[in-house]
Amino acid sequence: MDTSETFIKMSDCPEIQEGHKWEDGDWGYWPKNGDINIITEGDYYTVEQAGEGYLWLPDQDRLQQILLQDNGSDLSKLIERFYQWNYDVGYMWLSDTPSVTMERLWLSFLMHEKYNKIWNGVKWHQQ
Repeated sequence: MDTSETFIKMSDCPEIQEGHKWEDGDWGYWPKNGDINIITEGDYYTVEQAGEGYLWLPDQDRLQQILLQDNGSDLSKLIERFYQWNYDVGYMWLSDTPSVTMERLWLSFLMHEKYNKIWNGVKWHQQ
């Protein structure tokens, strides 16, 4: 799971945060002290607490789930589109980012597919 400063910045946008319903196993970032926690039922960091000030850090699986919900449930077509995007757009973006993670790639793909936005290294902007 990517818990880097870059991924935290990429995740801190209304398109990802608004409407998110916390689930058991979600990763959360607490900006007040920089803690990163896995939100679990019955543990110190609970789903109820997560909604109050935590920033959701989506993992690769959840990003793919969002895309599948929006575009039907055909995983093979999703992977094909991801591959084509990575070849056409993502590769150019990645050439300056040698330490890219799958979470960053899938979040970038999601933002491109759903919102026509790309990451400029600081924030998301319309393509």
